[in-house]
Amino acid sequence: MFYGAGRHASSGSEANFFAIRLARTFTKRSKIAKFEGAWHGAYDPLHIAMKPPFYRPSSGGITTGSQQDTIVVPFNDFEGFKNRVKHEQLAAVILEPVLFAGGCIAADREFVKALREYCDRTGTLLIFDEIITGFRLGLSGAQGHYGIKPDLTVLGKIIGGGLPIGAISGRREVMEQMDHTKYSGLEYAYHRNTFSGNAITLAAGLATINILEHSPVYEHIDRLGNMARDELNRIFQDADFPAQAVGLGSIFCIHMTNKKPLKDISGYMHYDHAQYKKMLNFLLENGIVILLPEIMHGGISYAHTEKDIKHLTSTVEEYVKLQS
Repeated sequence: MFYGAGRHASSGSEANFFAIRLARTFTKRSKIAKFEGAWHGAYDPLHIAMKPPFYRPSSGGITTGSQQDTIVVPFNDFEGFKNRVKHEQLAAVILEPVLFAGGCIAADREFVKALREYCDRTGTLLIFDEIITGFRLGLSGAQGHYGIKPDLTVLGKIIGGGLPIGAISGRREVMEQMDHTKYSGLEYAYHRNTFSGNAITLAAGLATINILEHSPVYEHIDRLGNMARDELNRIFQDADFPAQAVGLGSIFCIHMTNKKPLKDISGYMHYDHAQYKKMLNFLLENGIVILLPEIMHGGISYAHTEKDIKHLTSTVEEYVKLQS
């Protein structure tokens, strides 16, 4: 399970907002580092560089000033990271350990370890955004998978059983700066909102955790995830079709490129986008809903069965044969 003190919010976006504010309060620094391809919600300083071209604004209505303290850094490239931040004092490095919307690309273990060591050395807070990986990669999330503790963890969705919720947890001495009985003025990181800690949401979250603890959920969903990726890659390789399936545990993504290895979201630039849209539409016509029109990623649930995975893979195989 996740460690440390915690605070609730109403959504993952909101929890990331409070986590960044807390990190800046604790370190007395302004700059943050955010990785290319990572999705952290709608908070302006983080709503940047989700997909190439990274210089292009991700939405209207976002001012240059709101993002001037955000340094965009390359994923899975520690030397590139160091080069971009070498003249900066960072308040935080925020990491999505598996780029979900960015293509289900998992961080290399050595990369995460190097970030932890950098943050320890420079007095920077390491934040894990586990809104997707939290409880999906196990009850201890990505930090359990990698064996590395961040200073702060952001959670959402699953801890409320799918109802609206977000949360920030982490080192007690950091979290305490949200305590208005101990701190005030610029030493206090303001955190209040009307619907955080909603009793119905928390009850649903406790019920979900009880199921995750006492049912073979992870054995089931991880097995189906491996089955999906292995069979999809067999189909692509046998047909010499320019695509590949990647992911970790129960999450997967079909990338419309045979460029390997995929270490970050840059593979998106090599996509055959016309082919991608054709496959996406073919899947939809056959009852398979994929989350994004730009990158074909999905998450397997406890309700899914081998039959569902076989439907996915057989439909993809039918599409590939039609293209040959």
